[in-house]
Amino acid sequence: MKTRTKVLSMIAVAILLLNSNFSIAQDAKVCKPHDFTIGVLGGPNLSILYAGSEEMNKNYGFGVGYNVGLTTSYALNNHFSIAAQVNFAQLSSERKDMQPLLTNSPLQTTPYTLYANYQKIESYDYLEVPVMFRATVGNKVKFYVDGGAYIGFIANASVKSSGNSMLYKDLAGQIPNSYDNTVYSMDGKENTTSSVNTVSFGVTGGLGVGYTFGRHSLVFDTRYEIGLTNIRSNTILNGRNNLQTIMAGIGYNYVLFR
Repeated sequence: MKTRTKVLSMIAVAILLLNSNFSIAQDAKVCKPHDFTIGVLGGPNLSILYAGSEEMNKNYGFGVGYNVGLTTSYALNNHFSIAAQVNFAQLSSERKDMQPLLTNSPLQTTPYTLYANYQKIESYDYLEVPVMFRATVGNKVKFYVDGGAYIGFIANASVKSSGNSMLYKDLAGQIPNSYDNTVYSMDGKENTTSSVNTVSFGVTGGLGVGYTFGRHSLVFDTRYEIGLTNIRSNTILNGRNNLQTIMAGIGYNYVLFR
């Protein structure tokens, strides 16, 4: 929640700064009306599962992934444009503490939930399509801020567990499931695509800077996504979670039509 508040505050400040600079930059032709630009963009990301409704899907930390895709933009006038992307995003989030066994773990042989201390990494491959409204200032060096919404389509999902632990009857790890102190391997991997909703939706916004030479430009882009929909398809079995993602990327753009 603190991360979301900080990022949204930065975007709001950037918008104010852009507005304050419009009067200074009126004579600079940032982009020509009706410019249609295409490009590529890629880089790393940090994502996290949040809004967990059950103990099994709480206390996640950030996981590292990557995103790569195609970008387009259409200039409405010298400062405003509509930007869209088609991205492949590999997202992940991890948890390493005392937690319930995985739903389909072969070690879950009791009618009550068993707990163990291990690491769990959940990975999600999405095809994402963000559409954003963008405001830009500058000439050779351009600064922009954008915001809008995105839709995501799940391509693959998996969960990987690792570590060694005794099994316990309680989350605090005070009541062993057996008294022979047996330590079990938690290593395993499971495809979980069928337990993830096919479509996700959220809001997104970011900041960027670009250097222009003729019809070409190099850009550095940062963006923040807040998932508004639950990604779990079976909330009774798997609870609820949403995704948040911080993305960074380096890209190349070309003005195709002018």
